[in-house]
Amino acid sequence: MHTRLVTFQFESPKACDELVAELDKVNVAIIEQLDYVGLLLAAIVDLHEGHAEAIAAAVENGSAFVANGQPDA
Repeated sequence: MHTRLVTFQFESPKACDELVAELDKVNVAIIEQLDYVGLLLAAIVDLHEGHAEAIAAAVENGSAFVANGQPDA
């Protein structure tokens, strides 16, 4: 794409129309990829939050065990 722009005929309406059509396709592909990455990031956040709660609970239980000599029931 970028090397093609070196010889691109900017004065040609036909060439401009073809470029716009090509870039529209590229934009659709980029949007699809960004949507997919957004879903991945949301899943990572959900996993992180779930594990953060489990780790906090384990730390609290471990702290109670050390303080009392017995795990909390």
